[in-house]
Amino acid sequence: MLDRTRHRDIIAALCFGLIVMGAHLLWRMDGELRFLLLFVIMIPAAMGIGLARTAPGTAIALVWVSSLLQVATLTELGPLQLAGPYVAYVTARYGTKTSIVAGGISIGLGALLGTAYLGVLIGEVNPLNGSLSQLARSMFYVAVLATPLVTPWAIGMILRFAAQKETAEQDRREAWHDAQQARELAQLRAENAGLARDVHDIVGHSLAVIIAQADSIQFTDDADAGRIREATANIATTARRSLMSIQNVLSRTNDTTGDLSAHEVRVAELIDSIQGVGRRLERDDRGTARHVPPDVAKVAYGVLREMLTNALRHATPESTIRLSRAWTYRTYTVTVENEFNPQVDTREGGRGLPGMRERLATVGGTLYVEVSPTDQRPARFTISAVLPLESDTHHRWETR
Repeated sequence: MLDRTRHRDIIAALCFGLIVMGAHLLWRMDGELRFLLLFVIMIPAAMGIGLARTAPGTAIALVWVSSLLQVATLTELGPLQLAGPYVAYVTARYGTKTSIVAGGISIGLGALLGTAYLGVLIGEVNPLNGSLSQLARSMFYVAVLATPLVTPWAIGMILRFAAQKETAEQDRREAWHDAQQARELAQLRAENAGLARDVHDIVGHSLAVIIAQADSIQFTDDADAGRIREATANIATTARRSLMSIQNVLSRTNDTTGDLSAHEVRVAELIDSIQGVGRRLERDDRGTARHVPPDVAKVAYGVLREMLTNALRHATPESTIRLSRAWTYRTYTVTVENEFNPQVDTREGGRGLPGMRERLATVGGTLYVEVSPTDQRPARFTISAVLPLESDTHHRWETR
């Protein structure tokens, strides 16, 4: 871009030189000395035009040098004066703030100098004369001479401000576009994280049930073919259900209607899967079951599945898993309690608790975990999730 504008100024400088010297050759054929003098005066002005964009301050100084040489040699007014408007415009349009101020000051001083010089050339204007008529005439000439300089300078400033406004608008559009992309990327990452949690929970629960069923076969009498067939059937059913759930998650077609009966059916399936492996599970529902918003129902089911999976993994074999659910006007609370052996169960290295907290945070829910003193035998692990039932779940509670 810089090279292109520099070429424009160089071309303008060459054209300026041709115009000045050509006009002199056509209309002022008054000797080689005069031609040489005009060439010397023209050189700094042409250099100023060539440097107007890349070095505006130097360009203004060169135009002043040319103008002072013109005044000192009493060279007549003519095409040499084209350098001033060109440099004034380019300086205002592309120059720095300092060069813009210098250009504005130069316009005023140049108009005064031009008025005084015009008075010397035509012998009619004398700014030093105290006559009101002469003073008024001087002001008139100042205005006339300033107009060819002020006009391009003002046009340059207008175009400069318009370009700055367009640039600012473009920057705002780009910033908005970048913000949109960042939001879309964050949403995509959140969706991927949610997908990973769903798959983790489904696979983890299914594998825990399958492992428990497979382990039970080892302790079944070989003659008890009915018990063995029942266990293998439960394994197959659990695997199919897991596969279907994963397919639903990947296609995002899993039930999120929030229908109370549909939610209760899915909860009953979870309970059956636990009881199907021979684990004792006590269920306690308190309050009147109420409609659960779709997003809350989805989170509640996922959290309950993870709770029961953890209980299946960590509860002592002979203990009873206790599931309690409670409805109030504003909340739906799910609690799972199980006994565990602290000497063989440290509950480290999993994503269960962080995953549940992340799920609950999406609907403004809260997770509570309580572990009884490990010096007691057996130790007790209690985990509760409190979810809001209001239709507006945009308000987020702090997840503990």
